[in-house]
Amino acid sequence: MKTLLYPVSFLCGMNLLAFELIGSKLLAPHFGTSFHVWSATLFVTLLGIALGYYFSGKQIKKQGRPLKSLAIALLVNVFILALVPLLSPFVLGEMVALPFIAGILLTVILFFFPVFFLLGSTSPLLIAGLENSSPEPAKIPGVVFSISTIGGVFGIYLFGFKLIPERGLEYAFYTVDAFNLLALILCLASSRLTPKTT
Repeated sequence: MKTLLYPVSFLCGMNLLAFELIGSKLLAPHFGTSFHVWSATLFVTLLGIALGYYFSGKQIKKQGRPLKSLAIALLVNVFILALVPLLSPFVLGEMVALPFIAGILLTVILFFFPVFFLLGSTSPLLIAGLENSSPEPAKIPGVVFSISTIGGVFGIYLFGFKLIPERGLEYAFYTVDAFNLLALILCLASSRLTPKTT
């Protein structure tokens, strides 16, 4: 029942943009909201996504089990997202003592890169998982990226205008993690309900 993978694409797109907003809010009290902070955040965001695309593509070619790899990526992300708000108060205190640019870059690489790398890996894995059983595989990439992008738009609205301003950063962190867990559950359900192994 691979139609469950489309909501996974939506949730991953939403989480990616939501985490970028959360990350900028996390950095603000320590590094401010300057051009350098946003540049470092965007740099690591795009780098993580690009490398996620690349290495997940290699993983598909090597092992040919995209849904298993997708489930692993989502599971690891659940734990990383849970750890960031717990570790950040201690690590950020050390990072602000470094030179400004070095402190920003090390912080975003440490906390943001793994999340963006794993979320970036999801789209190629979803596409591969859906293409295996689709009568029109050529349409799958466009549909997956479209749904993921719509999820990102919704994530900006939900977290940028609602959850972060009204509920705070910690609540937003664990909401993203809950959505990531939901994506994992849907991925596992899809694998379980699909007769053919991918």
